[in-house]
Amino acid sequence: MRLRTIATVSLLGAAMVVAPAAPALANCGGVNTSQAPVTEPPKDDGGNWMLARFGLGRLPGTSDGRGVTVAVLDSGVQASHPALKGQVLSNGRDFLESGGATKGTEDCRGHGTAVASLIAGNARAGFRGIAPGASILPIRVNETVGGNNDNGRKTDDGKIAAAIDYAVAEGADVINISFAYLNGEAKPDKHKVFADAVQRALDQNVVVVAAVGNDKTATDSFPANLPGVLGVGAISRNGLLWENSTKGSFVDVTAPGGGILTAWTPGIYTEVVGTSFAAPVVAGAVALLKQAHPKWTASQIVNQIQATADPSPGGKNSKSYGAGVVDPVRAVTELPGFGAAYKNPPMPLKSEDPQIVAAKERAADRKALALWLALGGVALTVIILLSSSIVFNGSRRRWRPAE
Repeated sequence: MRLRTIATVSLLGAAMVVAPAAPALANCGGVNTSQAPVTEPPKDDGGNWMLARFGLGRLPGTSDGRGVTVAVLDSGVQASHPALKGQVLSNGRDFLESGGATKGTEDCRGHGTAVASLIAGNARAGFRGIAPGASILPIRVNETVGGNNDNGRKTDDGKIAAAIDYAVAEGADVINISFAYLNGEAKPDKHKVFADAVQRALDQNVVVVAAVGNDKTATDSFPANLPGVLGVGAISRNGLLWENSTKGSFVDVTAPGGGILTAWTPGIYTEVVGTSFAAPVVAGAVALLKQAHPKWTASQIVNQIQATADPSPGGKNSKSYGAGVVDPVRAVTELPGFGAAYKNPPMPLKSEDPQIVAAKERAADRKALALWLALGGVALTVIILLSSSIVFNGSRRRWRPAE
């Protein structure tokens, strides 16, 4: 299923294949969560194009996001999923269920579980998130995937703002928001409560990552259009922009989102499409950076993500690709760019290499010798010419001595 631009905020993404309904979960109220499973994830990175593209094995083994908390504001997270066991915190919150019975650890859609797995999934070879050591703070705040007839429970700006404040209070380092208002509904002044909560998070140096939307005709996207928020578009396997990724100046960076493998409820894996799933890829890269540089500000982390992005067909800072395609390995391993196009300078030498010094001296000696030889040649030529002239004139005068 594909999403359209709607007046209400919508989860942005869908599994590629729909299957018969799965057994209802206890607190789902009849919401259909089911998708056709991929029976087994691929056994190596070669079967998962996202992992093959990034080559995360080049990172040190300890660079996995450990110690970093990523809040997933979504449809909840299935904490019991094999890909997420041990990664989901118990202090989550449910803003949809009366009394918050699930603490965010039940997912009636599958959407939030997929998002979380791309950040911190670590269950099997061939399937892993970008930061498998990170902790997920599950917050159920939205089940709507499109239209007024959707049977998911609706959210509102007050619930979303409360969810953001809760994430900050619980120590989240990163907040992932994979839903958006588009077009006329994307004006920040229409969502002041939501926007103010985002600003409070940014003021606490919490990095906010937001999907830009799945409507190629849309011209605006909230909250991606808020200053300081890292807006994320999606690319496909071929490295080109996914066909429905929303374009605009609010696109800061792009990431895999066109046909990537994720976890899904209940305990399965499936392929998904959408900017919903590109955003958590970037959130995972942010978690890796936050682990490596815990004292960096949110703006420094955002700028480093952009500065180390791989070049894209759109060129630098395009409305389709933003700064380019996120590269988690470059973001962690390269010297800080902080937003500027960065080129590693040559390493300065504390003292010059003796071999280089000797080579320079030999070159200077050769140059001096060549100069002296040239001068000698000129002098010899002058002497010969003068001698020839004297001899010639003398022979004409028949060289008689003066009397």
